[in-house]
Amino acid sequence: LRIAERTFFVGEQPQHHLADWYANGDLFLYTSLSETYGQVVTEALWNGLPTVAFADEMGVSGQLSPGHDSELIAPAVDARAAAGTSRADARRALGLPEDAIVLGFVGRLVRIKRVELFLELLASRPEWHGVVCGDGPGGARVKAATGPRLQWRGADPSAPELLSAFDALVIPSVREGFPLVAVEAAAARVPVVGFDVPGVHDAVVAAGGGLLARTADGASGLAAAVDSVLGAPPPARAAELVATCDPGRVAEFLAARYGHMLAHRD
Repeated sequence: LRIAERTFFVGEQPQHHLADWYANGDLFLYTSLSETYGQVVTEALWNGLPTVAFADEMGVSGQLSPGHDSELIAPAVDARAAAGTSRADARRALGLPEDAIVLGFVGRLVRIKRVELFLELLASRPEWHGVVCGDGPGGARVKAATGPRLQWRGADPSAPELLSAFDALVIPSVREGFPLVAVEAAAARVPVVGFDVPGVHDAVVAAGGGLLARTADGASGLAAAVDSVLGAPPPARAAELVATCDPGRVAEFLAARYGHMLAHRD
């Protein structure tokens, strides 16, 4: 059957109705990629419903631990566009010289992403170039800083194809779920630099490359981390991370775990 013939939408439900759904379900699939603590997951587990969730902040927060009643899986990221563009082609598209040091920021321009630290980082190193891909409330600040060394491309759908132009992808966020752009950066063989915070830490460790700065060190800490990764080998486990997050592989794993959990449900 087509998915539309197997799925129905019930809209917002009162609490007592949700309890009935939990009691009659076989498995709870939680697909959010940016939650810090999902109350509905707690409710599902409390009602004895096996749960599958992506390995984002649900795992970081400790709300879910792999076991008999829950499973964490990698997020699905199609990184083919990032992997299929050469450094030379990406730099040509950006109009940047081959020998320039180029840093990238890709994400929503909202408070939690702290694009202002990326701008401060660039201001501290006049020989570095920067590219910002993203839009949001912080756009006015980025626009005011644009010039010969900083490009603002807005919400550019070609952003994955530009990643290989970067010497480092900078993620100065307060926290992340699991930053999907970090998987795309791994496909482009570009290291991630950010703070040692949930999500960013996990992405850097998973890729086996990049560097983390202390949050207290701010933009200067990021600059020191960039200095350390310039000219370093590509992240050692980049290919492994990209393969783990391949959408086909994630779908197969999800289907297998779904079947296993149903077969072993009491």
